Amino acid sequence: MFYCYSVMEKISAMLDSPPPMLEALEIYEIDIPPDSKFFNPPSPNLRVLELSKLTIPSSIQPISGLEKLNLSRIYEAPGDGTLAPISVRKLHQFLQASPGLQVLELSGDCSVSAADKSLQQVNLPNLQELTVYGPPVLHLFRAEHCVDLTVSLYSVKEKLPPATWTPVVPILRRAKELEVRVSTYSLSIASLVEPPTIRLRLDLEHGNTDLSYSILEGMLQELENESCISARIQLSLSVDKNIGVKVLKLLQSPMPGPSSRWRLPHLDTVRTYRKDLPYRSLQAFVQARANAEGDQTPKAVTSIIEFGGSRDKEILDEVMSYSEKQLRIEYLTAQSALICQVPADTSHP
Repeated sequence: MFYCYSVMEKISAMLDSPPPMLEALEIYEIDIPPDSKFFNPPSPNLRVLELSKLTIPSSIQPISGLEKLNLSRIYEAPGDGTLAPISVRKLHQFLQASPGLQVLELSGDCSVSAADKSLQQVNLPNLQELTVYGPPVLHLFRAEHCVDLTVSLYSVKEKLPPATWTPVVPILRRAKELEVRVSTYSLSIASLVEPPTIRLRLDLEHGNTDLSYSILEGMLQELENESCISARIQLSLSVDKNIGVKVLKLLQSPMPGPSSRWRLPHLDTVRTYRKDLPYRSLQAFVQARANAEGDQTPKAVTSIIEFGGSRDKEILDEVMSYSEKQLRIEYLTAQSALICQVPADTSHP
């Protein structure tokens, strides 16, 4: 049995005394009154709850026993006449009340406080589908068996804590092929072969490319803390030259520590936007991974693709045949350009 309400007069009585056969409920565009019992006592058969464009009182107790929860643009009213996006603590209460969740969908903003750091992760062992648009709340739960992941975090302003990626780690470990894309305005990881379905995107405020690099570094550190990602990797770079070179250098030497593991050991394809990356940097990257020694050596890079023109262009052979003579010409050309930029001395006639 399914009910959908948008008028408060029709829903008020049901909130206080829900029908015992109610299985799924969608509520949107209303303000839940402060004195509402809101399914307390709960409806015994309610398994699906979808709330959208809603204002809820801070005193409300989340419904328990849900299998699907969708919270979209929820506001919280503490009772002093003010409104704020739903708090991270209240969202945490919703998750605690329904550890058997199979589908979780979250969108909109969240209010954050310093006390949120003390919240313990909620284990959601049955979660299969996770969709998050906006709030950086992945640190609140674990989801080891999820097979459908869609996460889009917008206006990311700073490096996110390692715990942010905890729910993502087991999903990425099951992936067969992934694309890691670093661009001026975003950082994304997507599955090229499904299942699992992976769509992870971080939109960076003001196109902070240094931030994209630092987040990638922190993410890889968390993802490969215990063992390396076994998926075949395609790396796509569409950033300024300095950041692109930093990414290559990050991946052309082993991780620090006694294990000497290589990050993304099955990376075999690099995609670069037009002439963003100098050939000498690409050449050094390919050679470093090809000449690696030890028990855990990376796979050789077999393709470098230049995109952004009328069609993609394979340039691996061109990169690897790039000679020292050409490098010297490049260097002298750059030095000549610098000399030409020096203003002439006009202090003497």
